[in-house]
Amino acid sequence: MRKAPYWRSWIPTSRQIRHAMAARVPIVSPWLARQLNCTAFNPAWSRAATLLYQQNQPQELSLSPSTRVFFEAHGQLERARYGQIVPSAKDNFTLYDLGAGYIYGHTGAAYSFAAKGQTREIGANTARLRRLKTRRLNGRALNFMGLQSGHRHYYHFLMDYLPYLLTVLQDFAWQNEPLTLVVRPDLSPMQERLFAYLCEFYPKLNLLKLANNNRLEAVHIWQLNYDNPCEFRRPASKEKAELLRKTVLAAFEVSPCSEPWRKLYISRADARIRNLLNEAEFLPQLKSRGFEIIRAAELSIKAQLKLFDEARLVVAPHGAGLTNMLFTQNGGAVIELFPGDYVQSAFAWLATVKEHQYTPILGERSQAHQHFTLSDKAQGDLLAACDTLLEHI
Repeated sequence: MRKAPYWRSWIPTSRQIRHAMAARVPIVSPWLARQLNCTAFNPAWSRAATLLYQQNQPQELSLSPSTRVFFEAHGQLERARYGQIVPSAKDNFTLYDLGAGYIYGHTGAAYSFAAKGQTREIGANTARLRRLKTRRLNGRALNFMGLQSGHRHYYHFLMDYLPYLLTVLQDFAWQNEPLTLVVRPDLSPMQERLFAYLCEFYPKLNLLKLANNNRLEAVHIWQLNYDNPCEFRRPASKEKAELLRKTVLAAFEVSPCSEPWRKLYISRADARIRNLLNEAEFLPQLKSRGFEIIRAAELSIKAQLKLFDEARLVVAPHGAGLTNMLFTQNGGAVIELFPGDYVQSAFAWLATVKEHQYTPILGERSQAHQHFTLSDKAQGDLLAACDTLLEHI
């Protein structure tokens, strides 16, 4: 492949230019920014808002000492972001009423008339200059738009955003008046099914899909804000994990089994990144131990939920498919396979929350697209861990 000239590296792309312009316009001309719906972030917006609900609870849960030792040794990605392997989590989120304002369809940001600013900073994923058609709502609108790209991501939707919405719907006494949940128009099939279930379960809850070329003007805009010492520590508690599990299983009409029994290997052979290139070398030995080889993309969401509810032991390369661990019953076991240079502890934390025995296995350094292999020693460690766990769970 022909190498690009060196000077291309310092010439900005059109996308970078658009983002730079969008970030500067609110500073240079607030009036123009309002016309083009790319208003400035106001870090003091909460002073002009009404606090409706607050939860700030430290959690006693923590990664086990052996798990921490592994990630301290190999979790460069996490240590680079946070300076350490954060051992625990906290439940810390708020719900504010911004009063009258806008929700922008193209960015998902909320703008408060009283604060004269946005509640989120303009970033590469949200910076847009655009005229929008106004829709109006007299009631209360809960902003659940999320990012312009990434809002459909299976892991981040379930772990980062949904626990807080479910907590508000369950705990906050809003049911006497209608509440409109504002979401993006291009929901995944799983999100469609889940939101339909929530609107049925909570009769006063309505769903509004806000198009990219619209903005919603509402009398009361509700804004959820959540914080955690580490993005890999969600859901923060056993209670939130169980609320997620029960809600999603109910939405897809999956009844929990009485006793988990399945042994699953989750293959990423059809994934775009992070394939385990030599899994064919050890799959026969897993099959001889009673493992089923699963490719999640080939199954419906309901079928995945049922499989994981019935799972006692799960083996999988690191990836979003392990999010389904959320739907396992407590007290099982998980073995996670990592590329040698891409190690982070999101699923180690989820295993902790689910009270699973957790075993990490380190593979070779990744190749193109983060594809990797397991050495002969790592394969031996994997099979030995399977044998040990099968004796004790």
